[in-house]
Amino acid sequence: MQQQLTDEGNVNRTTGDASGSSMVAASDAGSATAVARRPRILLVTDRTPGGDSGYGMRVDNVIVGLMEAGDLHVCLIDSSTGGASLPVNAGYETTTIRAENPTRWRTPLLAANSVAQVPYRRQAHLRTALAQRFGDEPWDVVWFSRIRTYSIFRGLVGGSHVVDFDDLNDRLAKSLIADRTDLQGHLRAAPRNLLGHVEARRWSKVQRRIAAEVCCVTVCSEADRRYLDLANCVVVRNGYRTPHTARRLPDHEHPTLVFVGPLSYEPNRLAAEWLAFDVLPLVRRQLPAARLVVVGYNDGVSARLRHAEGVTLTGYVHDLGAYYATASVAVAPLRSGGGTRLKVMEALARSVPLVATSTGCFGLDLTHDQELLIADDAEGFARACVSIINDPALAGRLTEAGRARYVDRLTAEASSKAVAGVASSLAAVTDSVDERS
Repeated sequence: MQQQLTDEGNVNRTTGDASGSSMVAASDAGSATAVARRPRILLVTDRTPGGDSGYGMRVDNVIVGLMEAGDLHVCLIDSSTGGASLPVNAGYETTTIRAENPTRWRTPLLAANSVAQVPYRRQAHLRTALAQRFGDEPWDVVWFSRIRTYSIFRGLVGGSHVVDFDDLNDRLAKSLIADRTDLQGHLRAAPRNLLGHVEARRWSKVQRRIAAEVCCVTVCSEADRRYLDLANCVVVRNGYRTPHTARRLPDHEHPTLVFVGPLSYEPNRLAAEWLAFDVLPLVRRQLPAARLVVVGYNDGVSARLRHAEGVTLTGYVHDLGAYYATASVAVAPLRSGGGTRLKVMEALARSVPLVATSTGCFGLDLTHDQELLIADDAEGFARACVSIINDPALAGRLTEAGRARYVDRLTAEASSKAVAGVASSLAAVTDSVDERS
């Protein structure tokens, strides 16, 4: 079922134009009129679009791109505790299907034996409901926002299938093994790392099996595409919607490092601990009033982190503008994870000077001492933060170049344009096959 993709993300084909419309020419004896048909596209997602999460923003960008490529129907598989619904939008049709997550104690066992990261309860019942709603409809393109949504829909609908690998889970599992070992030691990290090795092997097989079943898989960066090394893999970068940027007023009396990210995500939690216990004390040796502000959900973090000297955990914040406006430097200290980081694009878009690890800025084609400073050890990371705080000229040069990079390649519009290109190409291929059949 694979289609060969070019470097630009378009499917090699003999018929169909770049916009995805199929042109049906009149006979040689007739007029030169042509009729264009809008492709029918189904998006299957387990997350409402928008909001302040990287995944929600990616889904929003996908929706905009698919609306450009054809007539869109969005199916939300909602397993949230409180229930969610799609926003009313005249530009596309919506269906919300309720699903249930497994009980907490069964989640690790089920995940270890399923193609889905965390499978749903009563999957047979859920598949029946989805088949009744969508199975008989003709779709040109079906876009699955994650492996989990593809697994439950597998074999139920026709059309050209696209699965978005927004995170490469095998790479995530491998990076977490190294991160845990470094912070917690071999003995303490051993039980989780043992499972991590199993997960990494399993996810590698799952990703390749799914890629062999579908027309196309999408990833967040060229680095991820090279890592997978698959003929039907194409890059759809993450993109950040241009924010309203408030005037920056850094607190010079209390230099502030701002780290944005939910601590329920293990790579973020490990990064926050490394910042608080390894990096911040080195910064405070030179700047005693310096502080670290961690913005995002923080349920379940250790008491040690909650009470760390110079550290503030804000919890969830709806509007990040005030924190970025007063930040001396934004930090992306991740040493594990997959995909690309929203927090990096956010800092560039808001013209906040940035320090990141190599993993923190992975896949974004950023250059040390051009758009940001990059350091992977605690001493180097602390030194980079202090340099930016003490050198306004350096901070200004980095933010100017970082903002230019954001405008050039990392906007939501650029991400949506890439989605539209992939969907239009696949719809054209589907259409040409229908014409020949």
